[in-house]
Amino acid sequence: MLTESTQWDNLSSSDCAQLYAKTMMTTHRSLILVAPSSAEYDRLPGEWRLTGNYVWMCDLPGQYYYEKDKNDANGVAENICRPSKAQFGFRDSQVGGIPPAETEYCLAEPFPEDCKLEFSVTLLIVVCVANAIKVAAMIALFFQAGQRSLITIGDAVASLLERNDIHTQDLSTRNFQTFKKPWPAFDQREPIPWIKRHYRRKDAASTRRLAFSYALFGLAIVIVIILLGMALRADAARGTPALSSLLSKNHFAIIGFESLAKASLLEIVLLVNTPQIIVSMLYFLLNSMLTASIQAAEWNAFSLEPQTLRVSKPVGSQTSTYWLSLPPAYGVPMLLFSATLHWLISQAIFLSKIEFQDFNDGPSERFGASGYGNMYGKHPGKMLSAGYSSLGILLALILGAVGVLALFGVGWLKLRGDMVLVGSCSAAIAASCQNSEGTSSEYGMGGNEPLWTKEMCWGEIDCARPKRLGIGDPGQVTAPTEGIEYL
Repeated sequence: MLTESTQWDNLSSSDCAQLYAKTMMTTHRSLILVAPSSAEYDRLPGEWRLTGNYVWMCDLPGQYYYEKDKNDANGVAENICRPSKAQFGFRDSQVGGIPPAETEYCLAEPFPEDCKLEFSVTLLIVVCVANAIKVAAMIALFFQAGQRSLITIGDAVASLLERNDIHTQDLSTRNFQTFKKPWPAFDQREPIPWIKRHYRRKDAASTRRLAFSYALFGLAIVIVIILLGMALRADAARGTPALSSLLSKNHFAIIGFESLAKASLLEIVLLVNTPQIIVSMLYFLLNSMLTASIQAAEWNAFSLEPQTLRVSKPVGSQTSTYWLSLPPAYGVPMLLFSATLHWLISQAIFLSKIEFQDFNDGPSERFGASGYGNMYGKHPGKMLSAGYSSLGILLALILGAVGVLALFGVGWLKLRGDMVLVGSCSAAIAASCQNSEGTSSEYGMGGNEPLWTKEMCWGEIDCARPKRLGIGDPGQVTAPTEGIEYL
């Protein structure tokens, strides 16, 4: 060791303390403290080979490095080891009253960080099989694309205009909530006076669905806030200031150090990926709520001006469905939101495997020696754990909260048209698609083209007796009149 000391970094005591006041060293390893030659033997700092934290620089008489520190009046540990108060400890904590020798300078051994790419064959096979199943499903759907399908609300309207549903006749004034209860019998369906309706986009979803969705979103946010508080407290217990812990990714920030000591690779992989599954489910819920709001606006637009249907396989003047199933103004931000949130979660909780080496390049001891990397097991000097980043947790929390607030804001937008709400209820849609004419009038290009292939409106259908509301040719549809009774 001494023969290579010329290649070591010569540091002052303060610089040395600053450099080694880290939980995990990645640039230097062995450290030599040079004391005056006149120093007594009992005052020398001593020799350590145990891998641990840096409290050895601030040991107190009668206190071991693993003892819990007392808190001061403000609840902060009294003896958190900071570089500015480093004394490089005693040789033996049992020795009391003998101050440590003053360190003249330090010799720090540079050591390049060695990063490796490792993978589990078992997990690789599982991922390959899962992706193969997904590809097979996509290919099957691709070859089924030639068949008629009901993907958009436009597909449903076109199908129901082509083949009217007799069971929903004379129910054109009912919202989708009506169809969740027993419908009136044919001989009990009476005209209802029209009352001008004012809705917001969120009203396209039931109250129960809204309450359930936002309750889950709120619960998830509260849980993440609690986890962030636990992470910051754990950082503080290691002597890391809150701001510093938020600005760095510490691979030694371990979740459940003792409880996960004997966990296998598969168990830890499942642990760190569980949040990804939960977020995927919540994202699916958020996406469905956003889709319901946008669909409500799309349906409501038929009462404002002539519109063409947006369908999966357009014919005539019909328009094609969106590439991302949502308008680009919503679809692209949602895609970026999902990708960024999943990436932040991967930074917030992750699999961490660390190898500890001593000055002889051999496996070094570490705390929790009974676990994965114990000195006497299959993986000496190694630690496999679930690590976390307080900054990643905070950013994921902020982005998730922004997503929920954005959903709430979109849902709070008003629907400008005076029209029934159908949501995604096929019966409610069918009730507005009872126009038996089936072909367009002289409006527009004219001819005998099917009604659903051209522009249409929703409102009072002039040719209907008794008066009804529904989707029809713009030349035959007028806005509903308040107070008039419609079937």
